[in-house]
Amino acid sequence: MAGILTADIDAPLAATLGVVTTLDSILAGIPDLVDVWRTDATHIGRDANGRVSTWTGGIHGRQFVQTAAARQPLYIAGTGVDFGDAAVARGTMTLSGAAIGQMATGSIGLRVMLEVQDETVDSQTIAGQDLNATGTGVVRIAYRYVSAGLGNYVRGQIGGSSMDIDMPAAVRDAMIWMTISGGAASMTVNGVAAAAPLTVANLNLPTFAIGGARDASPALAGAISGICIAGSILTANQRAAVEWAMRNAI
Repeated sequence: MAGILTADIDAPLAATLGVVTTLDSILAGIPDLVDVWRTDATHIGRDANGRVSTWTGGIHGRQFVQTAAARQPLYIAGTGVDFGDAAVARGTMTLSGAAIGQMATGSIGLRVMLEVQDETVDSQTIAGQDLNATGTGVVRIAYRYVSAGLGNYVRGQIGGSSMDIDMPAAVRDAMIWMTISGGAASMTVNGVAAAAPLTVANLNLPTFAIGGARDASPALAGAISGICIAGSILTANQRAAVEWAMRNAI
């Protein structure tokens, strides 16, 4: 009988024979993570009318909700949650549960998809909170249209200050990040950074809406295929994992 060849191998965890880290474990390891929302169908709740009533995060189960049928967006497999195709006008959803509150350090990431007809619609607020009525200012991420192929941009606005990043003509897939740390807020779109950060102590987010800056003011003509909110600055590996999750609904 042939002998059995054996060998003792002692490999550190970081070596080739170490532990394989899963996507969910990377996402769950993000400090102070509110949640990551992806557009796989298992996390999309729909009412009898087929429209989206809940969008549940994949790590902590946090939900964006909309109970008003007229404001419910449409779920399109392979695209995302389409806020420009609500039953009446456009849709919005708001974050339920514990408030984000005063965020002095944090990250907000969104992947936004615009169809050809959406690109020429101006003043599309993608997400944030409009609290002017209560005197606490505006925090919002918006798309602005100026003219065909010229001057279209994504705007990050905090109070009366804003930072803009150009969107090249025919680019309708935007990976947007707004971050705040050390008294400054910055923004990137598809890896391009705003020219200068905004000096701000925190982002005041007692509530947070997507599809507009508040539930009563829908504004986004396009779709969102992923969201990440965390009370921390993500590492390069964490951000890459989040962006992969936003682009791949599995």
